[in-house]
Amino acid sequence: MDVPAAICETADFKMAVPARVGERGAATRAQLDQMLFFRVGDDLVSFPVAYAPVVPVPARIGCVLDTRELSFTFWASDMAPPDADMLRPVSFFDTPPVGSGRPAGDFLVTVTRLYYGAHANWLNTSTTIGHMRRNGTPRGMLYGLENFSSGPYQFLIRLSEDCTVLVQFSNSTEWADRPASMNFQNSAWSAGALVRARFADRWDAVYNAIDAFVAKHMVKNYFKK
Repeated sequence: MDVPAAICETADFKMAVPARVGERGAATRAQLDQMLFFRVGDDLVSFPVAYAPVVPVPARIGCVLDTRELSFTFWASDMAPPDADMLRPVSFFDTPPVGSGRPAGDFLVTVTRLYYGAHANWLNTSTTIGHMRRNGTPRGMLYGLENFSSGPYQFLIRLSEDCTVLVQFSNSTEWADRPASMNFQNSAWSAGALVRARFADRWDAVYNAIDAFVAKHMVKNYFKK
């Protein structure tokens, strides 16, 4: 792997908000195969620009960004990046383009923020779950998670030694195409992700895919060389 030697320290690496994939334009789409590099502690994470859910500032390409927070988007079935002709915000896509050859029911996962390393309360997940268990009314299980739903809104939780899960969405029919928010925490990473609400029952597949994505694109202890 041809990794740049320089760590980017002085450039402004904030994402171009509210820039999205649909606003990349022809010049940006021409760079989809170029690599983004991240130093997370002693480890290296790298993946093509095509995985970026928002437009990277040009200075992020061609050097290494020192950060513990990542964001990326991929197809749930095989962790491939969104198709280049997807010119709308990827977090609101749920079906593959015609002729893509992707399986029916495939969907996109947008990881809005992934923190690599142990985190006690990522995105307020632990506090929210604790509040629900103290003050909420359990309503059985849904999709293998404890159900603390209220009205049309679903709040599903899991708290175990290996993984904490918080899934929030509306189960109203007219909201099926709106995002479901999924927060995960384990000993290696913590993440917030978006999928369409109709895929909320696939939370375990989303969790496993994020874990596999990190493993696939990470070189452990690279910077200890």
